[in-house]
Amino acid sequence: MQPLMPYFLGRETPPAPLLTTVQKCFRTPDIDEVGLDGSHLTFFEMLGNFSFGQYFKEGAIELAWEFVFQHLNIDPERFWVSVFAGDAELGLGEDEVAHDHWMRMGQPPERIVFLPRSENFWSVGGPGPCGPDTEMYYDWGEEHGCGEPDCKPSCTRCERFLASSWSSSCTPTAS
Repeated sequence: MQPLMPYFLGRETPPAPLLTTVQKCFRTPDIDEVGLDGSHLTFFEMLGNFSFGQYFKEGAIELAWEFVFQHLNIDPERFWVSVFAGDAELGLGEDEVAHDHWMRMGQPPERIVFLPRSENFWSVGGPGPCGPDTEMYYDWGEEHGCGEPDCKPSCTRCERFLASSWSSSCTPTAS
């Protein structure tokens, strides 16, 4: 993502309107959690696809749906999605565009959850591009859950959901 910042900030013209990346990620903020659960990693490779004016939120959701369910042939019944719940401090409401588009794609409403800024808002960590994101979570099954009726993605009591199996960050704003 960092190598693309000049394009997001409008300082340079991207070489193409659609770009893909394979990025080696080394993260240390939660290094004390690595090995204690199934969701914290220090090193991984992240695939990215980026659009500069070709498509936005709806297109990103459609590409995620197509890739995961048609090309990887993963059972859509195993997935939940989260969307941005809004944030009064930022002056932003619920991400109804993402919610409604997931439903149009066929995602059952009971497996779409609204999560707060801490879970569904992407930023570079300082001034720069930022915005609501939407994420897909693989459901390992109720047998891996905590048994509570409110168990859903972001549950901290269990490891039922593979955290952020897919994330679509839409960055219409700058902080």
